[in-house]
Amino acid sequence: VLPAWLRGSKVKVKPGQRVDSTTPLMHLAQTGTLWLEIQVPVYSLEEIVAAKYDVLSLHQAGFTFRQMHDAGVPGADIARARTLLGKKASTKDIDFCFINEADRTEFTRIAKRLGYVSEPPSKLIGHGLAVDIYSNGYIFCVQLQPNYAEISVKIRELQKIELYALNPVDLVITKTSRFNDRDREDIITILKNYGLDQNEFVERYIKTMENSMVRDAKDNLLVLFSLIDRYIKVDKNAFEIAKRWRDE
Repeated sequence: VLPAWLRGSKVKVKPGQRVDSTTPLMHLAQTGTLWLEIQVPVYSLEEIVAAKYDVLSLHQAGFTFRQMHDAGVPGADIARARTLLGKKASTKDIDFCFINEADRTEFTRIAKRLGYVSEPPSKLIGHGLAVDIYSNGYIFCVQLQPNYAEISVKIRELQKIELYALNPVDLVITKTSRFNDRDREDIITILKNYGLDQNEFVERYIKTMENSMVRDAKDNLLVLFSLIDRYIKVDKNAFEIAKRWRDE
């Protein structure tokens, strides 16, 4: 007995029958729900089941990215798929930094299966989003401190993906390394919404730059203080440390 969704359908050929490419194989009475039965080798089952849940997790994460984008949350600097902390009118891209290269590679593999296109050296483009992907705490040209993941803030847990926001101090450090107009806007947003422990920031910034490849790191730090001065009171001690470091 055919299931309800197949009733009225007719199979027009017999199993094993040779037909040409134009011969209709079946007439389907209802096309609202269709199933495909395929034979899979036993040794492939585990991989296929795992892929199913990976794709589901990434779809869930994809909806999260789109929802963040539509809601105006700025781009994300991510560890273990970590989202950027803050509030902003719009964003053009999202940055992910995975805990290790293996996770980054796996994420890229699954994203391609979902229609994202890889663009060297580290960008994925698709579904209206541009996603920059990094690993091991190395974002753009900044090597974050070893404990960057531990001090990040958990945002959401999906089926197989944990989303965290970088600590505001680390976030400002990554923005100060590039310091373009969009980065300055993000820094201002962080200053307005979260403030900044300037002594903690300067100490961590200097340590971070020791292992990073930022061309104007020392000058950028002093320029940052001129930006800070517009929104919160400058800490004199932190500013003096920054000046001494610049003059070394």
